[in-house]
Amino acid sequence: MRAKRWGAALLVAAVVGATACGSGGDDSTADGTVADATTVQASQPPGSDDAATASTDPSGPEPGGAASTEVTGTIRVGTYLYPPGLDPHTATGGQPTIQYLQPVYDSLLRRNPDFTFSPMVATAWQYTDDTNTTLEMTIRDDVVFSDGTPLDAEAVKANLERALEKQGDFVRYLAGLERVDVVDPTTVVLHLSAPSPTLELGLSGPAGMLVSPAAFDNPDLDTNPVGSGPYTFDAGSFVDGSSWAYDAKDDYWAPELIGPARLELTLITDPEARFNALTSGQIDIALGSVDQVDAARAAGLDVTEFDVDWQGLMLMDRGGEMTPALGDVRVRQALNYAVDRQTLVDAVLGGQGTATDQIFPASSYAYVPELEGTYDYDPDRARQLLADAGYADGFTLRTPSVPALNTFVEAIGGYLSDIGVTLQIDTVETGFVAAVISGDYDAPVMSFGMEHPYADAQILLVPGATFNPFGTDDPEIDRLLSEAASLPTDEATEKYREIGRIVHDDAWFLPIYRPAGVYFTNPAVSNFEVYQLQAAPAIYGWKIDG
Repeated sequence: MRAKRWGAALLVAAVVGATACGSGGDDSTADGTVADATTVQASQPPGSDDAATASTDPSGPEPGGAASTEVTGTIRVGTYLYPPGLDPHTATGGQPTIQYLQPVYDSLLRRNPDFTFSPMVATAWQYTDDTNTTLEMTIRDDVVFSDGTPLDAEAVKANLERALEKQGDFVRYLAGLERVDVVDPTTVVLHLSAPSPTLELGLSGPAGMLVSPAAFDNPDLDTNPVGSGPYTFDAGSFVDGSSWAYDAKDDYWAPELIGPARLELTLITDPEARFNALTSGQIDIALGSVDQVDAARAAGLDVTEFDVDWQGLMLMDRGGEMTPALGDVRVRQALNYAVDRQTLVDAVLGGQGTATDQIFPASSYAYVPELEGTYDYDPDRARQLLADAGYADGFTLRTPSVPALNTFVEAIGGYLSDIGVTLQIDTVETGFVAAVISGDYDAPVMSFGMEHPYADAQILLVPGATFNPFGTDDPEIDRLLSEAASLPTDEATEKYREIGRIVHDDAWFLPIYRPAGVYFTNPAVSNFEVYQLQAAPAIYGWKIDG
């Protein structure tokens, strides 16, 4: 059951402003409405340096640094995802949950919007062995939790052990962590059972966020968080399912990371309601949709674009267990040739997106640029492949959908019908993620956010993966993953790209496009950045005029 919660927490579905999502195994928010995105994680850009091999980083905060401007004003954010609680070690709901947690909790590493990593509580980190299973971290000596408890190496050890114990959704990034040793008050050593390519993602996210050990057993930790971050939580203004507020600290160790004097987050799940709240001045920041861009600019709002997930069909029954046709690679390739991706980008997204043949984004180590366009629209070739495979008369595929995705799915179905394949669409009002992973559907529609390819494989590609309910097993993918895990990034990249080629050439999926994600902001807000592929803003250093 744990694997299902992990997988569900990685979903994003954002289709022209209306979205279905999985969040910790449940598709709905506190008020029962379907939120318009959940998550996703990105890898570092291919070719970037391994943060784990660097002992310093000039972009990291320095103790006692001066804030760039005076801490004033209030910034109000219209959020779209309900956080079940504010304990990072039990957090669910996907990566956008991070915007509720970052104000009050420091993490060991600081995740930058481009998914490089900078020092935070850990000022240096490096592997000290040849197998990349022993990571030494140097801890700041000037950080104190808001309850007065010192943040030292013992507190770091206690937090990592608690994260493993609590098994929240984000603990997957700490896979392989066996033991944490304290060398001295400013040094910890992490011992892994095997190399972990996603460890830095974990240490820079909720699993690497630090709670005061004195508050571990507080019964109200979910609604009264105790951390060392740039803000304290205003518990008096908290309304569960509605509003969260944070006040800047006067004595935070890295004042340049503090934004306004106050942050206010309000849950608004409906895209139109969020947009109306922006244009009426009730909020300053909100996730938008591509069909609102022109209106947003006309209203004087700033528009920030970011990469999001791939959307298409997951051709899950690759062994032909339910639908024998899908067991033939020629059939799966035919389905890929059958769809005019660019036309769907233009028609469904208004041109605000990118057609793609691959599930891995350009920011992923597994992305192979030369593969793009190899499945260009060619219905005649699709029909020939079906005929060669013995399916000239077609067959039927079944997919679950939600109302927000139906226009997209129906458009795909129209293309497939042109080559004789029927796409049966079952609209699911609740339990969409459960339907996708149930094994009852051979080709579920999905909007999926990719992270580091090693983590992607654990969720999508290996036997036992949450989104591999039919158990497809490719020994070559298994071998490449095993080899890549123990290599430095620059050496592992070709292994990941080979996995990308296998999945593409064997047509495990029918990816269509990547929508453009957009955030709209009050033009008085500056220093605003979004985590690529996460649909979540990075809260550090925002400013607001006036």
